[in-house]
Amino acid sequence: MLLDARLYNPHVTNQEDPKRLSSYIRAWLTDRNMSALALAQRAGIPHTTLSALFNHDNVPRPVTLKKIGAAMGIPVGKLLVLAGHLTQQEYEQPIGDTDLARLYEV
Repeated sequence: MLLDARLYNPHVTNQEDPKRLSSYIRAWLTDRNMSALALAQRAGIPHTTLSALFNHDNVPRPVTLKKIGAAMGIPVGKLLVLAGHLTQQEYEQPIGDTDLARLYEV
């Protein structure tokens, strides 16, 4: 059973375009002529995680995005922004002590 992304990821802050992340990853896969299954295997995650993202807009948790970003060779921050876990401003702005607790979740 797939969980609602809002319940699964209570800290998602940007819901204006839930397809931003899936569109980005699909384009990345297309550019490399790679399947979602191959990316999932490379990232060490279940292929159903990407399937849920592509088919149901379920946003992966930050720890999963970290694995996907490493497999794609891109900064995890970019995926966190696309997923709505961080705003662009939060990603670009230097962090202060009060922000460390939020980053700890990642």
